[in-house]
Amino acid sequence: MSAIDVKKVETILGLINTHEVEQLLNHYEEECTFQNPFMDQPKKGKQAVKEAVGSLLSSFPDLRFAAKAVAVTGNTAAIHWSASGTGQGELSLPNGTKVPVSNKKLSYDGATFLTFSDRGLILQHRVIFDSASVGRQLGIPPAWLS
Repeated sequence: MSAIDVKKVETILGLINTHEVEQLLNHYEEECTFQNPFMDQPKKGKQAVKEAVGSLLSSFPDLRFAAKAVAVTGNTAAIHWSASGTGQGELSLPNGTKVPVSNKKLSYDGATFLTFSDRGLILQHRVIFDSASVGRQLGIPPAWLS
């Protein structure tokens, strides 16, 4: 098994912050899964990661994540983070709803859990945050989040 450490996790977070999505995908297995609170089910494959991360970054081009704490045990990493950005593009929710440009500031905390394969690539990527709080900050009606 490839060694997973805090530095590797910080590299992955850095690629998100610099919007290097193609480079980020090099850290994922082809058959990976990705899930966040707006999704009913995990999305499968690198293309799903590309679409989810790409959509988020195009909607919030100044979005930045700051790690508050990182823990690595075996093949799993847990990251407690804070994020902030401004809604400057249309946001597409996984249920197909299009949220118009808000120009609203967004600030929230969350956690990401990464499970790595024996090759040291991300196999599972799960993000947890308070979607109701994010929705309120952006003026998204609660019904749109379900």
